[in-house]
Amino acid sequence: MERSKLYEAIKEEVITTQDFNLASIVKDYSIGINKASMITDMLVEDGVISEYSKKEGRKVLMRYGY
Repeated sequence: MERSKLYEAIKEEVITTQDFNLASIVKDYSIGINKASMITDMLVEDGVISEYSKKEGRKVLMRYGY
C-alpha cells in the first residue's frame, strides 16, 4: 500500500519522539479514529511500532536515522 505524506509525517513524529499515542495523533493531525487506526496498522506493518500488548501497550521499535 502506498504511504501518504500524512503517514510519513506521523511516522517521523513517532520515531523522533519515541512515543506513540493514538489519541494524540487524532488530535494533532485532525483526523478521525478510523484513519488513525489504519495508519497505526501501517506503522505496525512497517516495523515502526509493536503490536498492542495489554501489559506494555505499544512500543516504538524504530530509532531516528532508520
